Amino acid sequence: MEWHTTLSVDMAPTKTFGAPRGTIKGTSFQNIVSFTIRASPIPVLLLNFLLDNTGILNKLLDDRQDGKADEDEEGVGMYDNILRKSNVKPEQFWDALRDKCKKVGGEWADNDNKIWAFGPQKTGSCLLIDARKPKALAS
Repeated sequence: MEWHTTLSVDMAPTKTFGAPRGTIKGTSFQNIVSFTIRASPIPVLLLNFLLDNTGILNKLLDDRQDGKADEDEEGVGMYDNILRKSNVKPEQFWDALRDKCKKVGGEWADNDNKIWAFGPQKTGSCLLIDARKPKALAS
C-alpha cells in the first residue's frame, strides 16, 4: 500500500490589500489617472465556448472590417493546432455567449455586454472586460 501526502502550500498574500487575488491598483505620473487591473481565470464552460467559436469570431471580425457578410464560410477555427467546429451561427453568437455567461453565473453573469476585446489575435479566449462601476459625470 502506497500513501501519498499532500503538502499544504501557503500562497503569498495579495499585493493589493482588501482586493481579490489577481488585482493590481496603480496610478499614472502625478496621480492624474488611477486604474485597477484584475486577472481572473475564465470558467471552463465559457472557455470551451470561446475556443469552439474562434472561427465565428474571425468571421464576425472580417465581416465588420469588410462591411459585408460572407455566407459561404463555415464556422471552423484553428486554435493551438486543434481544428474546432463552431456550434452556433454568426447571428446567434452574442445570444449564445450571453446564455453561457448567465449559466456560469457569479461575476460572469452580466459580462457579455462588457467585453471590449478578445485575444490573442483578436479572436482567442482571453477577454478584456470593462468592469468599471458607473459614475455620474463630473461637470
